[in-house]
Parts: sequence; structure tokens; C-alpha cells
Amino acid sequence: MKYLGIVIMTMFFLSVNAQESETSKLDKKEIREQRKAEQRKVQAEKFDEITALVQNKSFALEADLLRSRYATFNVIQDNNFIKVEGDEIIIQTANFNRIGWNGLGGITVRGKIIDYDVSENKKRMNVSITASTFELGNVNINLSLGKNGNATANLTGNFGLRTTFIGDIAALNRLDQFQGMTRY
Repeated sequence: MKYLGIVIMTMFFLSVNAQESETSKLDKKEIREQRKAEQRKVQAEKFDEITALVQNKSFALEADLLRSRYATFNVIQDNNFIKVEGDEIIIQTANFNRIGWNGLGGITVRGKIIDYDVSENKKRMNVSITASTFELGNVNINLSLGKNGNATANLTGNFGLRTTFIGDIAALNRLDQFQGMTRY
């Protein structure tokens, strides 16, 4: 009799626990769906903001990574950037371990934008920029922007220049950049 009472009590607790786990699974699923919807809404708002910045030609790509032909470097975001401000472009690299033209261990180049084309699809926005600079000649920049603000800019130019800037897009009024010296 004692054994039968233990079996009945165990069955009762197992059935109650199973019902609680089913309801908790449904609650967790609803919470997950709400979070995903909120993330999609935030991404859409951020992408609209980025689209406005790109259309107005007033943004900067702050690079976390610089990639050359042979190596990839983690860099400080404030000193490595591509800034588009109207019809002017500023490209800067910096490395505190080296001596460079701009006083920051890299190069700062100013140029005029010759061609600026924007194309957009469901997931990304692509910007093609052709700029004329004194130091580097004509530079082609293919900028690929994601919905969450991450960006990749491939620079190609005369004399075999190939560099990739990887980082985030920011508005010009939110920047905290230190710009080095230009030589020309």
C-alpha cells in the first residue's frame, strides 16, 4: 500500500510538471518572437538612418580592421576612417607603432569625388565612389553597407593600391576622430 501511494504521488507530480514545461515552452517561444520583431524594427530604423546619410553624402566609415594584400591589422577606430563630406573625401590610416606622413604612422589623403553611385537591394546597399587625389591619383572605392551598420570598403587605385576598410558607418556629428596632417 505504501508503494502504491508513492507511485500515485510520483505520477501526479510528473503530470503537473509536464503541463508547466509545455506552458513555459510556449512563453519562451513568444518572448523569442517578440525579441526578433524588435531587432528587425531597430535594424530597419538604423538602415533608414544610414540610407539618409549616404544619400546626403555626410558619413564616415570608422575602421576596426584594415586589410592589405598580405595582412590584416586590428586598428583604432578613431584614427582609421573614410570620411565623405559633400564632394570631398578624406581617407586616413594610422598606426602608432610606425612613423608616417601624417604624424600618426600612416597617411591622410584629401580628394574630390568625381563619381558617386548608390544601389540598394533587400539586404545591402552598395556605394561606388571614384575620387581624385593628389597623392594616390584616382581611387575607386566600393562600399558595401549592411542593414545593421557594418560596412566594408575596398579601395583600389593607380600604382597597385589595394586596401580594405572594415568597420561601422557613423554620422559626421557623432564622430570622435583625430585627423592627421596632409602633405599636399
